[in-house]
Amino acid sequence: MRKAYIVGVGQTPRKHFPQKGLGTLAAEATYKALDDAKMDIKDIQHVYFGTYHPAAHMQFTAGQMIVDAIGLSTKVGVTDIEHACATSGHTLHEGRLAIASGVYDAVLVLSASKTFDSLQSRNTNESISYGSFSVERGIMLGHADFEGYAKEYGVGDEEIYGWYKTEYWHATRNPISVCYGEHERVLSFEDYCKLPYNVWYAAPQKFGAGSTVVDGGSAIILASKEVAKRHTDKLISIEALVCRDESSYYPHSLQHTRFEMMTAGVLRNAFQAAFDQAKIKPKDLDLYQPHDNTPYINFSHVDVFFQLYDPKMPPGYGPKWYALGYAMPGGPLPLSSAATAKCGYMMPVHFLDDNIENVKQLREEVQEPERQIKMKNYLTMATVSPERPVVCILRREK
Repeated sequence: MRKAYIVGVGQTPRKHFPQKGLGTLAAEATYKALDDAKMDIKDIQHVYFGTYHPAAHMQFTAGQMIVDAIGLSTKVGVTDIEHACATSGHTLHEGRLAIASGVYDAVLVLSASKTFDSLQSRNTNESISYGSFSVERGIMLGHADFEGYAKEYGVGDEEIYGWYKTEYWHATRNPISVCYGEHERVLSFEDYCKLPYNVWYAAPQKFGAGSTVVDGGSAIILASKEVAKRHTDKLISIEALVCRDESSYYPHSLQHTRFEMMTAGVLRNAFQAAFDQAKIKPKDLDLYQPHDNTPYINFSHVDVFFQLYDPKMPPGYGPKWYALGYAMPGGPLPLSSAATAKCGYMMPVHFLDDNIENVKQLREEVQEPERQIKMKNYLTMATVSPERPVVCILRREK
């Protein structure tokens, strides 16, 4: 199996675009990626398109519209992928396999979202048959589970604020962000603690801790090494890309309500499989992007990760990494520099955003210098979803 290399990345700004359709956003991201790779649209041999439209009930052939919008109608095939928050993870997985198999030498991995064209702007679970309790329960670290977890392991306002501050620190310095340049909007710890709600339980809906939902598109061009070498001298390979899936949330609501069940299960399995595939250890990483839609999903990832990073770390230590400032640039292991939750979150797009951020960091081409992570091993990782995890490890070849 040959390696797949990332040769181009592109993103639209993150905000609401009532005047732009899904195709327009997808096309803008595509042509930015093509410009980045110094490639022509005719070089693309197949398109993998991920989107998530709750009104479509899993029957949405958006890809036909997309290949027309980007100028490839009748020229290439397109594969539509929908898998909730893991959508663009599976999209990237399929693109990698296409290159690794030798069937194609250059493919486009693309995802776009028009959140406010959907019937529901925030929570799509009820429209896709996961059950009315799926947000509250299940093997993911959900609302109810988080409160018990936080009390058991001493995760409080300091840890949640540490996540919040890390996210906003990067988001206000990222040019694509919906809050770029708005440093003054970030609350102090004292003001954050005055917010009039329980930040554990109300995190997804209220201002302080949940994600900012927007519209936009992102694109990654994958190529074989032979093609990549013609377009870049900064070769970035996919060293591991692992997908795992647990069964639907709702059946697990009846029996899997503890954080320990999740850490021993699908998420830990996916992490370990990726490290084995890449032949690295967690401490080899220079940067890690956990799924940062909300604090409790983020903390479910970092806590599992840090138990693999150092088995001596007790449960609950992952969230403390943020409060201690260790997640910031210059810390022992920076986290969440993509700041997807505050830059602007799109369910089917954010895993591409995490990996695009990792590509920019590996290239050492981050626009705001203070955001640049110091690379030692030139290895990064991104993960998404507690119950349908996808793990991607990237390496820049020296």
